[in-house]
Amino acid sequence: MLLVACVVGLVSSQTTHDHHAWVALSAQGLSHSAPSEMKLAVRGDDVPIIAHIEIGTIRVFERATDGSWTSLVHDTPLADGAASRLALAAHTDAIFVAFADEARTGRVTVKSRSGDAWALLGREGIAHGAHDAEYDLATDAAGVPYVAIADHTPPGRLAVLRFAEGEWRPVGGLGAIPLGAVGSVQLAFDGAMPYVSYIDKDAGRATVWHFDGMAWHCIGEPGFTAGGPVRELALAFHDGRPHIALREEEVRMLTFVRDSYRPQGGRWVRFGIGSLAGDGARNLLIATRNEALYVGYDEPHNDDDRGGPQRHIVVKTLSFASTWRPVGRSLAATTTVCSRAGDTKLKAAKMPSFRKDPSKDAVLPF
Repeated sequence: MLLVACVVGLVSSQTTHDHHAWVALSAQGLSHSAPSEMKLAVRGDDVPIIAHIEIGTIRVFERATDGSWTSLVHDTPLADGAASRLALAAHTDAIFVAFADEARTGRVTVKSRSGDAWALLGREGIAHGAHDAEYDLATDAAGVPYVAIADHTPPGRLAVLRFAEGEWRPVGGLGAIPLGAVGSVQLAFDGAMPYVSYIDKDAGRATVWHFDGMAWHCIGEPGFTAGGPVRELALAFHDGRPHIALREEEVRMLTFVRDSYRPQGGRWVRFGIGSLAGDGARNLLIATRNEALYVGYDEPHNDDDRGGPQRHIVVKTLSFASTWRPVGRSLAATTTVCSRAGDTKLKAAKMPSFRKDPSKDAVLPF
């Protein structure tokens, strides 16, 4: 099941059962007002989970067996204060949510749900990371949660923390990855081995590190991207190699090819023929399913009825000729959670927030 999350609004949507069309999984929006920072994850039992922030409050939903969406946050809010910078991960029957809590000076707090209750993981407001730290949340193959936090406090450092025995413990030591001001922190896994990527805001270049069980190592050269300034990136591990989607003057995909004769053990090369999209693309994501790799983003479409630019969500995968082809037609970035009929399982997915657009039907046939 290939899932796409669109910004939620209070409008109805069409459905279709065509084998080659996008199928709406909700007949109505899940929010009462304009949401922000929508995230999507899929549990190990193929149940999609949606999380978003609505007027500073975190809302989390799961899709029930009867097709309805069930709220997983009831009387007690997840954050004591206004929440921001949401992250979401899921594994088997567990759900993990990370957020910046203004009641904890904006530091990162992580909570999990397994069964019917939410539990705090470690302390409220993880000590590592300043109040404006960039971070990401993910689980390894065994379902153990990790957080990558980039602390901008001089001299700057990036810490990857693993939750074990009731506390967050640094992987490879604190400050093992030096850095300055960074953005777009991403965390991905090859089994139990974490990979972390980020953009150096001063140089505008991307860097990827991985932990081999003993120490952190840079994958290729630091700041290996040689094109224009990198504005956004997405990271995934697929087919035995790390892959990274970059938005520079265009959107392109790179993968790391190992070569023992090179000083850095290999090099980053373009994956797929041609660019994925132009500079107008936003909100990159990478999802993997079985042997397929999918890239999603939203981009400008035709002007809407109000005279403003509308943004449509596009999902692409590689064709047999190694060119990037769309998966179905684009979707108006508006109202629903959608699946691709005929797809059976999604290994992992994460959807960044999308900008709110006027109400449009979210299901488009081929």
